[in-house]
Amino acid sequence: MIDFIAKIFGYVMNFIYVMLGNMGVTNLGLTIILFAAFVQLILFPFIYIQQKKSKVTQVIQPELNKISRKYRDKKDQESMLAMQQEQSAIYKKYGTSPTSGCLPMIIQMIILFGVIKIIYNIPNYIDIVGKSYTEIAKPMVVAMKEEPSIKDDMEEIAKELQATRYYKDPTSVEDVVSVVYRFKDETYEKAREIFKNHPDVLESISVDSVKRIRSLNNFIFKLNVSDYPNQHGVSIYLLIPFLAALFQWLQTKTIRQPEMTGDQAAMGNYMKVMTNTMPIVSLIFYYSLPCGIGLYWAAKALFNVIQQVGFNIYFDHIDIDEMIAKQKEKAEKSGKKSFYEKMMEASSNAADTAGTNPKTPDGTRLNKSNDISKAAKLSTKGIEYTPVERTVKDEVAVTDSKKDKKKDKGFGDIAKLANMMNEGK
Repeated sequence: MIDFIAKIFGYVMNFIYVMLGNMGVTNLGLTIILFAAFVQLILFPFIYIQQKKSKVTQVIQPELNKISRKYRDKKDQESMLAMQQEQSAIYKKYGTSPTSGCLPMIIQMIILFGVIKIIYNIPNYIDIVGKSYTEIAKPMVVAMKEEPSIKDDMEEIAKELQATRYYKDPTSVEDVVSVVYRFKDETYEKAREIFKNHPDVLESISVDSVKRIRSLNNFIFKLNVSDYPNQHGVSIYLLIPFLAALFQWLQTKTIRQPEMTGDQAAMGNYMKVMTNTMPIVSLIFYYSLPCGIGLYWAAKALFNVIQQVGFNIYFDHIDIDEMIAKQKEKAEKSGKKSFYEKMMEASSNAADTAGTNPKTPDGTRLNKSNDISKAAKLSTKGIEYTPVERTVKDEVAVTDSKKDKKKDKGFGDIAKLANMMNEGK
């Protein structure tokens, strides 16, 4: 999957690089930024859907909070399952799901892994860069065939550059390119000593040739996208991880979070801590990765900030009730179950099999998935979740023990709703 993604986006990045070259701008850093903008356009429909779902979730949050308060002091398995089922009913009624925002995140992570693979091996994906490094690798391969002892020296260089996973076959031009691409100025000096008896190699790695080749990877201030910030100490290279962390922090400030209570509030606080610490993690993470990867992430985060501000303005000026009405209608027409609903149904079926679902006063065990789906059709905005005595059609007296009452209490209100509908009330 990652190889396929890298191959497809490698074609895109190569196209951007060639187009910039035709305009007289040969800049790999700018290519990465424009590629990040391209990825943002691809993800726009998915992020828009995610934002819509998030807006609906903010609207229904008071109803979800009401359910959370109802089960605040109930930590037994039945009560927790009942709470999840009631919340699932709310989500279903409004045509949304708490897992609806996962898809854009998953897609972005897959793309990021593909981008990492591309930037680690730019010559394999951008033809002009690959051709320049191939002109070095070919005479090196010939030299290693003529003088086998050089293979050990090249293997040692590959270890120093942490490129042994790419250097499997010293007679493979592609493998040698993957190592040479990571050469630093001091590595070229060492290579000139190793290949001193091979004029073709020395010509290909002369000072002027190396200067020309390394310029292909430059961004601004002579930042080389293949270099690592942690290999340059206190330098201009620190700009990349700093910008990546800064723009990610700005992104967290533009995202609006709904108000939460109870267990959701605890989870919300946890997510808030995670969100605030991620920029610091990014700073450390991109300090130890090639500048090109940090540059991509910084550009992507900046585009996310601009896009999120636009979404905030847009959703502040639309009719939310009309949007929710369309959301409900679309959900009713599709008839498809969300991933969250399928999980809840699986949990309910497991409870049915285990015989742990609550009983009605006549001794019949409730099937939560069925009763919940009925209850989901009702409006819950005006309902106060308070314990109420049940009405049973045949008016069977409740004689259960206190233990049975406690066991049944977690699902009492939904059972009442289901009974009311069955009786036509």
